Amino acid sequence: MTKLLVADDEFFIRQGIISLDWNRIGVQVIGAVDNGIKAREIIQNESVDVVLADIRMPGMDGIELARFVKNLDGYTSVILLTGYNEFQYAKAAISNGVFEYLLKPTNPDEIMDSVKRAALAVGERRQRDRRLQLLEQELNAGRLLKQADPFTMDEQMTLTNMQRIWKYIKENYSQHISLSTLAESMHFSPVYLSRLIKKETNHTFLEILTAVRLKDAARKLRTTQMRIFEISESVGIDDQRYFSQVFKKMYGVTPLEYKKALGSGMNGELTCLIAGMDDAGSGKR
Repeated sequence: MTKLLVADDEFFIRQGIISLDWNRIGVQVIGAVDNGIKAREIIQNESVDVVLADIRMPGMDGIELARFVKNLDGYTSVILLTGYNEFQYAKAAISNGVFEYLLKPTNPDEIMDSVKRAALAVGERRQRDRRLQLLEQELNAGRLLKQADPFTMDEQMTLTNMQRIWKYIKENYSQHISLSTLAESMHFSPVYLSRLIKKETNHTFLEILTAVRLKDAARKLRTTQMRIFEISESVGIDDQRYFSQVFKKMYGVTPLEYKKALGSGMNGELTCLIAGMDDAGSGKR
């Protein structure tokens, strides 16, 4: 069954949604919470196919939740409910990969139809990735039989693929990229690339992407007169509040404090990783 998570800070709307006849369309409501932070915790610990969330919630709103889901690069679709028919919300929803944007008041049939279509989209993505994984396995098996060099084909492919991954991140980190867009560009499944990156670097794609973005942001804080929101947008992070949060997590100070002090350093392990990938990407040994 499709697993649905509901997040809305209005009790009666939340109850109304979970009281619908979801079994009729093969959907199981696995949780109903009143804010985005609780929804995030469930998504981190359970398999969720569809998230139906209000756009305005305390702690973490629907847009932030959608961004979090997008960066996970899994198989979760997000549907946002809102009473605000404003272009800025629709634009933010689209840029964060939201499946659909429903205006309140919404009738039950429209909500259920949207969830059903989102679930079908999730299923199609899973099937596509399974087909790609099978194709990868077949190609690898065929090539390994012909391998005669000292290095195995797996080792050579890993090196080549990691160089391509690094090149893609360096060339596109200022854009709205994710593990899914990387997978599309390399014709691999997100799951395969996620495992490869974790195995080779001990870090996730998002951790590496964020570190690259913040390294450039720190350089711009030191060397330019750009305002913080301009720097945030220039490195691919549209939300200045989120930018400040991840910057402080990485450097121990806010961007403004960093600009004033100009002394804090990035996480040493990630710094070494980025430097090493720079060397690998340029052909150094």
